[in-house]
Amino acid sequence: QCGLATSQNQYDDAIRNLTESLETADAIVRRRGFLGGSKLTASDIRLFSVLIRMDEIYRVLFHTNTRRISSMGLMEYVKDIYNIKGVKDVCDINAMKAEYFSARTEKGRE
Repeated sequence: QCGLATSQNQYDDAIRNLTESLETADAIVRRRGFLGGSKLTASDIRLFSVLIRMDEIYRVLFHTNTRRISSMGLMEYVKDIYNIKGVKDVCDINAMKAEYFSARTEKGRE
């Protein structure tokens, strides 16, 4: 929502909601390990797919700069999931960055 805001008020609301959500997720995974407890669930995979992009892509493109995943307990959570067999094979941050940043550049040319 931050990157789609068309006014300062919309951005302020979106960044506040994002910050609160990150803090809530951080508290949950610090306490439980995963969102639903001790076992990985589909919800964890969905959150992981957002968090892995947060510092490197979303902070830059969408100005989601109130928290860094790398300085939160969420970073250990991301590392735990990333290190599950097969996950790192499909998580190429450089490819993700190239895709996001080139799409943003192409959109700006329209």
